[in-house]
Amino acid sequence: MRAVQRQPISLLDSWPAPDTDAVRQALREELRRFDRKVVVLDDDPTGVQTVHDISVYTDWTEETFRAGLESNDRLFFVLTNSRSFSAGETTRVHREIAEHLAAASQKTGVPFVLISRSDSTLRGHFPLETETLRTELEALLPERYDGEILLPFFLEGGRYTIDNVHYVREGDTLVPAGETEFARDTTFAYRASDLTEWCQEKTGGAYPAEQVVSISLDELRRRDYDAVCEKLMGVSGFNKVVVNAVCYDDVAVFVTAYLRAAARGKVFMFRGSAAVVKVLGTVSDQPLLRRESVESLLRAFAEHLQTQKETERMIFRLAYRAKDDPTPLVGSPVLFDSGYFPALRTLPEGKGGSFLLRQYPEQVHCFYTAHHEELWDADTPEALQKLEAML
Repeated sequence: MRAVQRQPISLLDSWPAPDTDAVRQALREELRRFDRKVVVLDDDPTGVQTVHDISVYTDWTEETFRAGLESNDRLFFVLTNSRSFSAGETTRVHREIAEHLAAASQKTGVPFVLISRSDSTLRGHFPLETETLRTELEALLPERYDGEILLPFFLEGGRYTIDNVHYVREGDTLVPAGETEFARDTTFAYRASDLTEWCQEKTGGAYPAEQVVSISLDELRRRDYDAVCEKLMGVSGFNKVVVNAVCYDDVAVFVTAYLRAAARGKVFMFRGSAAVVKVLGTVSDQPLLRRESVESLLRAFAEHLQTQKETERMIFRLAYRAKDDPTPLVGSPVLFDSGYFPALRTLPEGKGGSFLLRQYPEQVHCFYTAHHEELWDADTPEALQKLEAML
């Protein structure tokens, strides 16, 4: 096994800064031609922590998949919570998911790309989940999967992949993932920090480290889309592709190359963190949203659930109220009581969660933050310029 060492946080600055404007422009051009719905299977509820204004379903019936595929949104989440399952239960559930997703796709005529969203510290039922999905989907649909893309980078959690080694930030030190407490998990333990070796370890040698395809930071920072695309064009047999990344621009460059390969007929499944979901799903930022605000909102919602009566189904959302102004500024995140799930699953075409907010205004409880900037998102070039001027 490759010897790896802890690194100073300054290692993250060893590459030329990306040209963010050029990266975003290239990504936008490819996304305009991409006609697949992004379906995210989330093995743990924390997967939605970096996204907002998206649908999250808590079951995987055919009707649910049809609703998600027919919506106007680019992506939707299905919360499986499978990280807490046994291997047998995980297999059963993912066979069921594949059956229902395939049927929904055939009936709606909507193609999809599948992201198996999992832990950025490499815990989870890998390769069981994605292998099960691949086997079942290939039996039900004409497409054949060429490969699986592994992208565990997660900026918000301090997870970086450099020279194929996955690191977890601890203070000012980058610690190889195989040396952390996460690697000693009683259910999902592993030894390798090099992701090519991790693939070999977790698949029992089915995918040898030397055969795993690697996308380097040098290629991504050069924006060498052609080189990355050609590597993807050469992948077959569900071989694994490791993507190095230390910032969101690295992910965006890779996704652009992936979209070009997809346009040429290559079919991949993703296994990664919430970062690739955010880029491929074009989820705008709320860069000024504070962790403390989200945690306080979640605590308040949880406390309400413990004391509420059956008739007190509430909706909590983040808001800001200026002094001497009775009308609050409202925004995301929004938390719906489970009693609203049936209505969320049957929203009118083209409508999102805001439809229910308008339908049940008396049930909406605003949780106020002290800073109105936390509600701003960067979903237009003008909004982005305004936010960049503040940062």
